[in-house]
Amino acid sequence: MPEHVSSDATKRLLTDSLKKLMLQKPLSKISIREITDGCGLNRQTFYYHFEDIYDQVRWMYQQEALVLLLRLLGEAGAVRPADASAHPFADVDAWASAYVGYAYQNGIAQGAGPTAFRGGDAATPAQCVTFVLRALGYESGADFAWDSPWTLSDRIGLTLGRYGAEAGKTADRGGMVLLCRAALDCPMADGSGTLRQHLQARGVLQEESDFIEFQ
Repeated sequence: MPEHVSSDATKRLLTDSLKKLMLQKPLSKISIREITDGCGLNRQTFYYHFEDIYDQVRWMYQQEALVLLLRLLGEAGAVRPADASAHPFADVDAWASAYVGYAYQNGIAQGAGPTAFRGGDAATPAQCVTFVLRALGYESGADFAWDSPWTLSDRIGLTLGRYGAEAGKTADRGGMVLLCRAALDCPMADGSGTLRQHLQARGVLQEESDFIEFQ
C-alpha cells in the first residue's frame, strides 16, 4: 500500500483495519502492529496520524458522526432497513446506509452532491454543528450558511464561540457528544421549546442519565 496516500485516506485505512480486528478481540488486546499489518502500512505511518489506539478510536468519519448524532438524540430507534433506499448517494457504507437515508428524509443530512455523501471523509466541527442545527429544525441556506454555521449556533447558545476557530480541524466523538449535550437546552427552530422538551414529550429523554445511555 503506497505511503503517500492522503492523510484522511490513510486514517480510513488504519481505522478500517482496527474495526476488523475489533470484531475478533477486545480493544485492549489489539496491537498497533496488527493494525498496520492489516492494511499494509507501518508503525511510523500510524504514529504520524495517531498518538495511540485510543486517539484513533476518537477519530470518526462523517457518516459515523451522523449515526452518533441520531443515537444521542434518540432517533436511531426510528431507523428502518428500508431507509437504506431513501437516499441517492452511491458512496455510503452499507452499515450506515439506513441511518443516512433516515437523516436525508428528515433534512438532517444533504450530502456533498447529487449522488455523493462523502461519508468516508473526516468529519469537521462545522459539519457536526450543521448536523445538530438541522436536527433542531434549522435550514442551511435559510437560517445559516453551511460554511459558517457557528454564526447561528453561537447565537442560540449551542457553541458559545468555541467552534469558529476550529473550522479546519477534524472533529472527534467526544466533541460530538458534548455538542449534542449542549443542544438539549437550545431552542427548536419552530419555537416549540428546547430540544430537551421535545425529546421529553416524545418519551425519549426522561433524565440526564438517559442521554448518557445513548452514547
